[in-house]
Amino acid sequence: MGAGAIIFVRKLGYFEYFASDKLYGWFKDVTDEAGFSRDRRSFLSLQIDTGRSENFEELWQNITIAFKMLEFDMAELHLNSKNPSKSELQKDWAWARDVAAKMRYSE
Repeated sequence: MGAGAIIFVRKLGYFEYFASDKLYGWFKDVTDEAGFSRDRRSFLSLQIDTGRSENFEELWQNITIAFKMLEFDMAELHLNSKNPSKSELQKDWAWARDVAAKMRYSE
């Protein structure tokens, strides 16, 4: 029965779809959708770390790692307090892919 199925599939011209590269591509797609790929697991871990950031500097560090993974070219974050007496919340961060991650603060 199995041999008949193989001959039938080959006769129809579908046998080329069972090449090793196509099976590997299919397996990779299935594992990516299931969340098993290394990149997907590390990005999920990064999302968790970002959510657990204890201050703005740690938050920005985690976000810049995500920018690198997502191949962003540039990003900026501007925080301004609605209360002028709380100047510690007035900060600016900038990051660019071709320059090492940099932080600049305006106080």
